[in-house]
Amino acid sequence: MGTIAKIGKYEIQARLGEGGAAIVFQAYDPVIQRTVALKAINKALLAPAERSFILDRFRREAQAAGRLVHPNIVAVFDFGEERDFAFMAMEFVSGETLDAYLAKHPAPDFSWVRDLSAQLLDALDYAHTHGVVHRDIKPSNILVARDGRIKVTDFGIAHVESSHVTHAGDILGTPYYMAPEQFLGQAADHRSDIYSAAVVVYELVTGVRPFQGDTATIMQQAVQIMPPPPSEVNLAIAKSVDKILAKALAKRPVDRYQSAPEFAAELLRALEELPSVDFDVLEGESSSRKPRLPEGLATLARRAARSGTFRLSAEETSQSTDDGGKLRILFVDDEERILSALRALFRAKYHVFTATDGEQALEFVRRFPIQVIVSDQRMPGMSGVELLREVRKESPETVRILLTGYSDLAAIVGSINDGEVYQFISKPWNNQDLSEVVAEAAAIGAVLSESFGAKTAAVKSEAAVLVIDEQQELYRAAREMMLSHCPVAFARNLQEAVQVMQEVEVAVILADVDATGAEGTSFLKALKQQHPECLAIVVTTASDSEAIIDLINQAHIYRFLNKPVNLGLMRQHMVAALERYQAFLKSPTLLRPQKVEDSPKARQAATGLSDPVMQGLRSLRSRVSSPENAP
Repeated sequence: MGTIAKIGKYEIQARLGEGGAAIVFQAYDPVIQRTVALKAINKALLAPAERSFILDRFRREAQAAGRLVHPNIVAVFDFGEERDFAFMAMEFVSGETLDAYLAKHPAPDFSWVRDLSAQLLDALDYAHTHGVVHRDIKPSNILVARDGRIKVTDFGIAHVESSHVTHAGDILGTPYYMAPEQFLGQAADHRSDIYSAAVVVYELVTGVRPFQGDTATIMQQAVQIMPPPPSEVNLAIAKSVDKILAKALAKRPVDRYQSAPEFAAELLRALEELPSVDFDVLEGESSSRKPRLPEGLATLARRAARSGTFRLSAEETSQSTDDGGKLRILFVDDEERILSALRALFRAKYHVFTATDGEQALEFVRRFPIQVIVSDQRMPGMSGVELLREVRKESPETVRILLTGYSDLAAIVGSINDGEVYQFISKPWNNQDLSEVVAEAAAIGAVLSESFGAKTAAVKSEAAVLVIDEQQELYRAAREMMLSHCPVAFARNLQEAVQVMQEVEVAVILADVDATGAEGTSFLKALKQQHPECLAIVVTTASDSEAIIDLINQAHIYRFLNKPVNLGLMRQHMVAALERYQAFLKSPTLLRPQKVEDSPKARQAATGLSDPVMQGLRSLRSRVSSPENAP
């Protein structure tokens, strides 16, 4: 659809989005002199066999929404057809869809969920009372206006009591949110909307949908099994919410709530009783904004296990503390209400200590094995940087996080460069970010607590570990775990890696080959030809045995780590690689098995490299004598 200036009487201003056969524009009504959202279908783009059905459905959407006048339903002002287009003029909502909102704010506060649920169920009750069943309630069909009000939109597959366009046997809806009867092709009624609304609420309070997978898998689960109780996914949820959502998600419509007000009465009462924390202080948000309560830590752990780099096993956790398997975290701030909020946020997952000044914090560190300390920077007496510097001396295995404003940039840079701080969180901070950083630090702290003081503590090297990865997750973990052993350097790509190697003696390379791709494997092969003393540890999700065998043969990879990475194993491999490198320095003859012999196949293996990278590798000087010249 090219540039369009006008559809009907409406002047096109901007393109807002598209879905299915329709495109939504921001448009201007010159008669009424107001901005509208104009949903239009270009008839010429419709397949002849589908044209009648799609246009009938589009007209039915206008009829369904047009008969509804409610503050939480997008109003329809006009419907029309011309030679090229069928179009519908609707209320223009300044805001975003609920799924877009959740992408930015993934852990809404329970009070916000309660408010949204009340509006959604009130809108559904109004629609049902007027004979309209939506049949496709989902976050992308719920608009969140800038004033916090929600608007239900897209009645594209709504059923109107007087309509006979669709029949039993039609399967219409979005799989994640569809009721069992919709999957089975049975007639959908108002109780199907109640089921879909319950799926939305489940996702809001837990951070995950009840069922996951492809359409066939979701269908099987929706029809046959109940999802995990929300309180098992988010530890902050009361059992009363489990019972209410279980009823709303019942397989048979007759077993569900029979009306939206009935569901709302019990749900809103249960959500009202859930804890509310004053997070305005933590996030620096104005009182006019709704505070956000971070999602349950069990959910965070599940998400990290699915998509993150690191993994902390139950065995590692239980060995790291003697407090029922909970890791210890110490928060330091001179404002008691901030400490109270932090306790509420983290106590379900960790054994939480709090201190109001540096001296008190140091006393805790001296008395207890603390895995993570999180300190504010600006405190009377001892600043956060000074405190973390002392903690590093007292307890090198404790992972240190600094909370600070950007005005403290010099302190931040100095403390990071000197290894005194693992990571910093800028103020005002986001609860989700803080939770994820603490979870990452806790996994590292558990490994350090377990291994500190063991034989590996004696390994020291001036040569560095070089981490090659697009992200800094691996680098932060490697830096924290290897700080007492050797320098740790970072490169986002291969060209940066060569530059680092020209300036720093590198003993070990830790590379995510999923990020560097085919050129990354060529780099490792060429590196082994030019510098056999460098030991490579590869991080990958690859299960292709042929590719892995090729890397072993052509690059003599020292160790492989599968994702999600076990941090304890990663540390063991890095320390062992350092020991091997030191052995090469002492006895260059040990390098002979490491060297890749020059051959057409070996030369071919390195052809995937760009010229600057290849030239950079050739220019590197070796710190180890050639094994051929060794005595």
